[in-house]
Amino acid sequence: MSLKELIKTNPVKFWLFVIITILTPITVISSTALIQVETAILLSRNLRNFLIISAVSLVVFALGYVFTNISQYLITYQAQDLNNSVRDKIVKHYFYDGKKHQVSEMQNRLTNDLQMVNENYIGAIFNLLYGSVLIISIIIYLIMLNWILLLTICLIVAITLILPKLIEKPLQKANQLISDSNQVYLDTLNNWLQGLEQLRQFAAGAKLFSVSQLASKKLEDANVKQTTYTKLLNAITGIASAIFGLIIFLLSGVLVKNGLLEISALMVVGNFRFYLNQAINQISNARGQMKGVK
Repeated sequence: MSLKELIKTNPVKFWLFVIITILTPITVISSTALIQVETAILLSRNLRNFLIISAVSLVVFALGYVFTNISQYLITYQAQDLNNSVRDKIVKHYFYDGKKHQVSEMQNRLTNDLQMVNENYIGAIFNLLYGSVLIISIIIYLIMLNWILLLTICLIVAITLILPKLIEKPLQKANQLISDSNQVYLDTLNNWLQGLEQLRQFAAGAKLFSVSQLASKKLEDANVKQTTYTKLLNAITGIASAIFGLIIFLLSGVLVKNGLLEISALMVVGNFRFYLNQAINQISNARGQMKGVK
């Protein structure tokens, strides 16, 4: 399963998803820009213009909400179409290749492995695209505000793209361990349950429970390990994004104090701090998850 296969499933629907996902963060930044305009109008005490801009801001905000839900629907629908295609190919492969396959292997491939790809690869495409466009939109807007802010943002983005590499390989091993452990667990259940009548005959149910418990414990440990690395990645990117956002906010205050930035822009940069944190987290986590499951 790859991104090319996802696109080929329904190209029109996928590119519609891309367009709407690109428009979503643009509406977010547009709303923020309108806040700056609102602030300037509020300082001039022009009630009529303030009400007009507030109404426009409400419409733009509503569009962003609608776009988010439509794009999520489109990528989910696309993923399900691809899942059906992949399952059909896998089942036909198992049926026609003339080889003997373990039931646990087939179950693992058709359920657990596919689910991990859906959650950690296809599901991350939206976050990766949304976060990337959000940062680009912020950069374009900051070009119009002040070049010092632009350089600071570019430096932050460069550092952000490096962060997932710190945890990439351990996360890959953790995802593979889940797949292998799940297959062992299913294989164990399949082998022992085939002899269920003999187990009942010799009253050996306790042995069945002990063996299945050991296999399930290994699967549980594998999931815990994967969660640990995922949370560690979230912690690293979360701390970094918070520090970077604070730096931008403080820098903006200095620029306003020295007359290099309008005071209304300070309200916008405050919102940019939140959106920057969001974009950094989304890009870093999405790239880490996609590399980890690939």
